[in-house]
Amino acid sequence: MNAQQLRRGVAQAALTDSEHLLQALMELELSLSSGDEPPAAKESHRHDATIALPSPRVLTTEQATHRFNIYLNAIEQSNSGDSVLVDPFSLQGNCSVEAIDLLLESLVRKLAALAQIAQERDTALILALPSETQLESWLKILQRLLEVAPSDAKLGIELSAASKRLLPTLGYLEKLTVDLTHPLFVRLYQCSYLSPQPWPFANCQPHLESTNSIHLNLMTACAFLESENNSGLTPALILQGPTIEPNLAALCEERGWRIDLLEASSASASETGETIQGAPCLHEGLTIVSERLNEITHSLRAKPMHGKPVIGSQPKGGSEPQTINHPGAVHDPIGEVQEATEDDTREAFALCTDAQIVWRDQAPYERHSIIERFTQLLCDQQLEVALIGATETGKPLKDLLEETRQGIQLIRQHLRLSTHVLSSTPLSASPGRTCTLTPHPLGTLLALLPWSQPIFQFCATTSAALLMGNALLIKPASRATLVSAHLYGLLLQAGLPANLTAFLPGSLESTGHFLLDDYRLDGVMFCGNPSAAAEVYRRLTRRVGAPPLPLLTDTGGRHLAIVDSDQDLNQILPRLIEAAFRDNGQNPGSLRVAYVEESIADRLEQMLKQALLNLRIGPPEHRATDIGPLITRDQMDRAYLQIERFRTKGRLIAHGEIRTELEEGYYVPPALLRLYSLDELQEQIDGPLLYIVRFNRDQIRRVTDEINRSGFAIALSLFTDDTTLSEHIEREARLAEYALAPSSDAGCAYPPTRSGVGLSGTTALPGTADYLKALARFQRASRPESLLDALD
Repeated sequence: MNAQQLRRGVAQAALTDSEHLLQALMELELSLSSGDEPPAAKESHRHDATIALPSPRVLTTEQATHRFNIYLNAIEQSNSGDSVLVDPFSLQGNCSVEAIDLLLESLVRKLAALAQIAQERDTALILALPSETQLESWLKILQRLLEVAPSDAKLGIELSAASKRLLPTLGYLEKLTVDLTHPLFVRLYQCSYLSPQPWPFANCQPHLESTNSIHLNLMTACAFLESENNSGLTPALILQGPTIEPNLAALCEERGWRIDLLEASSASASETGETIQGAPCLHEGLTIVSERLNEITHSLRAKPMHGKPVIGSQPKGGSEPQTINHPGAVHDPIGEVQEATEDDTREAFALCTDAQIVWRDQAPYERHSIIERFTQLLCDQQLEVALIGATETGKPLKDLLEETRQGIQLIRQHLRLSTHVLSSTPLSASPGRTCTLTPHPLGTLLALLPWSQPIFQFCATTSAALLMGNALLIKPASRATLVSAHLYGLLLQAGLPANLTAFLPGSLESTGHFLLDDYRLDGVMFCGNPSAAAEVYRRLTRRVGAPPLPLLTDTGGRHLAIVDSDQDLNQILPRLIEAAFRDNGQNPGSLRVAYVEESIADRLEQMLKQALLNLRIGPPEHRATDIGPLITRDQMDRAYLQIERFRTKGRLIAHGEIRTELEEGYYVPPALLRLYSLDELQEQIDGPLLYIVRFNRDQIRRVTDEINRSGFAIALSLFTDDTTLSEHIEREARLAEYALAPSSDAGCAYPPTRSGVGLSGTTALPGTADYLKALARFQRASRPESLLDALD
């Protein structure tokens, strides 16, 4: 086979079933050809000559240049026989596996320059351990580098024995060494990936998990490397200690392979291959997933989407169809939506009210099994759901994929919690009696879903309401009807009783009012903005003679960050960018305001300016896109008006640029705006806008006072190593969510603000027992103990 066919095999191997792979490896019956009497196992301590380098995510050109200089200095200080690890993506600002074809030549030129200098010092240049997202990109880079680097340059790559694609990757690399007559070093790590990332195919992970399977994969790779099929790859093994297997030690001694040990608790020297991108989504960088997305895209274009009322599992005519256009190309239709009429809502109430009685009496495990089937269907169709959502709402595909993953996790949390919540709780009682508190469903509920989190909130409301035994009427947001309709179809496909739920698209002013005015309604779950929540409340209170209803409102909050002067700004920058501009800044958990300590403010603002220029603005369906179009023209106009207000006041710090070909969409460039106080931010404007407020440490009480005056639920991320400051914030600030994230923390602590506090509504946090309990009424029952004995 040629190199192209072998690389295709690497791509396909990502979906190999683990059991089939292990069976195939065992059937190969490959064995090591070391001597009959190998040396005894011996302890070894790692004396790694590799120069390890820190690798926070690189977002700016200045950071990329600085990283190149770090690698250059490391090479110049190296000794003969040393090796230097290089993360290719750190040589380009905001590098992405999805944009690799555009950046390939630039990256290769920089790597070739490093390889030239390394060759002069007899130092090996090794591409750091790639994640499964990065592997195919690394191979493209390496092939091109081999074509342009000096023939005697020492080049190599790190690979993990936890990768299912290890053997085909080695076969491809061997073919490259033959075709290009350039040997390669290969460093094989026995340990598993540090933090395997989400994967779109739930039943087929791209990595091995068990110790035995990883060991078998490693031994098979070693058998290939020592066989006559390999002539150009020189391996080095990095194994988990404390000892080396005798036959493997003998092989390495016989072949002259380097072998080192890692402590079991240690990470590999190249762990930055996993942490460089923060938390990359494994939907990126994989040919097999790209092909699947292309198939889905062609299917959607061939058959326009429809969002019709569905009652009793049957589509209804509804009102006149309304065309939905793509927010990134406003003249391109993507589907049609029909609003539910008043007659539709009446029919839905009649069917759901009767069906709820039967559903209420079903055993909890039967309800569980249906929701579990829905979860599995959602897992299987993550790509379809996310792509429909991106096309309709304008949110970047990678952000919708993450939202889908969060929705799946939330359903599983509700499944775990509901068993406990549905159980009767014993209460104290007088002598001779027993007393219990038993949950019962509320009845027929209405879910008013938002456009900002259509997938997450659909998963939250439907799973919670149905698990607690309620019937549910679903009214999606007008600009998130198509993705909600697809999710509803999966719910019916899972086996949900046809009459138990109804899908009723339409505006709040029409369909919403029909639903809120019906006296058969037993509760409302609302997610949206505060003014719409107030309208829902007013509508419910106007129902003359109707009893008060449970109204659970989630109207979002504000996400703030405080950055102290003791922080490493290279570590902080990617977290701020990700939190502020994910979901186009239209997520309730998007970072709105960053308080920055005065002494580092100029430097951080300069870095943020540079980072904005490297953010990719483009069609939401493209996985390389960082910022897509806003959902409506009104949202776009409000965001531009806010930018112009700040420009007029001389407080526009920086903004990105919109390319000419994107002018037909609702695109808004990311912008940095200066505030002098949080009190100035009277209006919540959704969009890629980040406000910067400077503060001095001696004014920290002013900061906490501003936070407490906001009236919203506040999620605060505090970046400091000062315990005095963190204790003050935790004690004085009234926060719904709080995350202490010092610079040494590799994770990104940006919790979404979804708990109802003050102006942020009344609902509890989805995924908690309180959220489920709010969808039930509780009955206190007292009985004589003698009666219970008789029943037993």
